[in-house]
Amino acid sequence: MIRQVRQFANVVQDACVFLAFFAPAFVVGMLAEKNLMAVEPQDAQEVASPDFSDFDEFIDRVLREWKVPGVAVGVISEDRVILAKGYGARDIENDLPVTSKTLFSIASITKPFTATAVAMLVDEGKLDWNDRVHDHLHDFQLSDADATVQLSVRDCLAHRTGLAMAGLRWYGVKGWPEEHITPAQSYRTLRYLELTSRPRSTFQYSNSGYLIAGQLIEGLSEQSWEEFIESRLLKPLGMTTSNFSIQNSQSNSDHAQPYGMVGDQVAPRPFFPGEVVGPVAGINSNVDDMIRFLQFNLAQGEFNETQVVSKASMRELLTPEVAMPEFNRFDETTGFHSMGWQIFLIRGEKWARHTGSIPGFTAVAAFCPKRQCAYVVLTNLAYRPTAELIELNIRSRLLGRQPKDEFAFYRNLEQAGSEAYEQARLARRPAQVQATSPTFPLERYVGVYSHPAFGTFEVLLQDRQLRWHHHGFRGPLAHYHFDSFDMEGDRTYNGIVDDDIRRELVSFHANSNGDIESLSLVRFPVPSPVIFTKADVQRQ
Repeated sequence: MIRQVRQFANVVQDACVFLAFFAPAFVVGMLAEKNLMAVEPQDAQEVASPDFSDFDEFIDRVLREWKVPGVAVGVISEDRVILAKGYGARDIENDLPVTSKTLFSIASITKPFTATAVAMLVDEGKLDWNDRVHDHLHDFQLSDADATVQLSVRDCLAHRTGLAMAGLRWYGVKGWPEEHITPAQSYRTLRYLELTSRPRSTFQYSNSGYLIAGQLIEGLSEQSWEEFIESRLLKPLGMTTSNFSIQNSQSNSDHAQPYGMVGDQVAPRPFFPGEVVGPVAGINSNVDDMIRFLQFNLAQGEFNETQVVSKASMRELLTPEVAMPEFNRFDETTGFHSMGWQIFLIRGEKWARHTGSIPGFTAVAAFCPKRQCAYVVLTNLAYRPTAELIELNIRSRLLGRQPKDEFAFYRNLEQAGSEAYEQARLARRPAQVQATSPTFPLERYVGVYSHPAFGTFEVLLQDRQLRWHHHGFRGPLAHYHFDSFDMEGDRTYNGIVDDDIRRELVSFHANSNGDIESLSLVRFPVPSPVIFTKADVQRQ
């Protein structure tokens, strides 16, 4: 269980710094111990057919005990829609209900759409799954020359690029969410990111592969990624309400407001601009539209008697590409990642699944071709494993089994993951040396520091206290020892510390002239400290 908690803690850490919205699952590491896609034990109570008669009561309990504002659920059984319904509030302040048409961010469930778009280009003969990216994108560059020329389209979609998550770089420079960078700008900074493994050597969930895929789609189709997805997928499938921007969502009267937990309180969150992440996590949708996308996948690329994507390409999208060891169980379940989907083989049955998490929203969608069943769960609360808790309940019913009470397990898991993250955070820093003081007067540390991939890190002095400002997040810098300072969150929401970015140690470095020239901090899971260079520093 130790390994699983550590893996879960890695995802929790990402969530707490607004990174987990790019992750495939909020609770990745737990699955080896309690696989979300695993069936219940052999002695579980069997029922004749999917029974959702008490499902509303179950959801009411989830809303109440986990403080989830709202949930929308869609379920398909034997190719028939048996549930499309909203629960709770899409807007707490105005007491507005969730419906099956309520728009949510689907976050990383966008990735299967992007992979499907690439499949269309394969069908058209514009590229092959095994083509090298560099052959189509001549400006493509990673920090390693061999990796640059060897990385394939298949590698990008199967999360084996060798690049870590590094999600915080997606935010804008100072005024998030008002100021942000584009996917094309993020793509051009890939060359400044450290490779954490050799490409094609291992599964390593990262958004960078889908960032590259988005550029491939635009370069080969001569359309923007948004135009291609809308004209080639959303419109043919009748997904008329889905969109790519918070402005479009907010112009629809039936949209969900984003929320997060601050301490034990539910607090409003700003909308994350989907334009930043585009092919990675940029789609907003609702249950009614997502049911159409799942039906399209169950029908192997066919919709309304039209073969939108070839069956051969749809089979490729569900072909396991790389093992995910933490998802594998000796007796029941084998886990892989394909191109766009997580693939689970459960007692001989294939399930395709993906989750999404973005500030204010979490979601999950899955389907089983053999059983012709599928589900989607959309919520407007960030970074809690509630979508997965609901998923497990739905899937148990679809498998003809009476759902078990998993509330205590998920509460314990969430707590264990948070504690493990904190232990890992402390382990990344040196032992504190007591009774030290900063080398220089505090004003010498003030300045704007920059990194080509991670943007700017600003240090200010207010009321004799150093403060940090990074991509719209901010707080005080508390002295740790020597020239190292602890990032802290600001106190908001009735005095509770809003610690979304989760503290790391910031260390300042001086040159031989005694001028502060850089600062470094750990941007987990990037293994080496990230160095931010101070602007206008005096150099020899």
